[in-house]
Amino acid sequence: MRDFVWLLGPAGIVCGLVLALEVQLVAAAPLLTATSILTGLTFSMTTTLWSRNIDARRDPDIALHAEKLSMLDGMLNHLIEAVMAGMAATAALVVTIIFWGSDVPPLVSAIDAFLLIHLLCHVIALVPRFLKMAKLIR
Repeated sequence: MRDFVWLLGPAGIVCGLVLALEVQLVAAAPLLTATSILTGLTFSMTTTLWSRNIDARRDPDIALHAEKLSMLDGMLNHLIEAVMAGMAATAALVVTIIFWGSDVPPLVSAIDAFLLIHLLCHVIALVPRFLKMAKLIR
């Protein structure tokens, strides 16, 4: 539940502020570039961790250590969720650029802001998990 609040809370707050202040997104193209790069980065991290996860199950030191396997599985699930959030944010920005260009209505701006902040929260939440996993796997 704590992860749910941490990942969706800030995105909901920003979305509400964008709606309340009637903010119009004017930089969808640069945001699309940044979002695509961040999504690609999380996707490459996911594929790398996926292969490490498979290898870990063959390594006798890790295969019999439930905490290490659980952490790897949790990290892999979080990365997959981050990739899905990135794909949703990228798709929303593409649709925004195609249909509205530079004259984006506040509701669409709020949806884009929600998805972008949600993606950033996923990536920020990954950092401490990586640090904890690095200590545990050594």
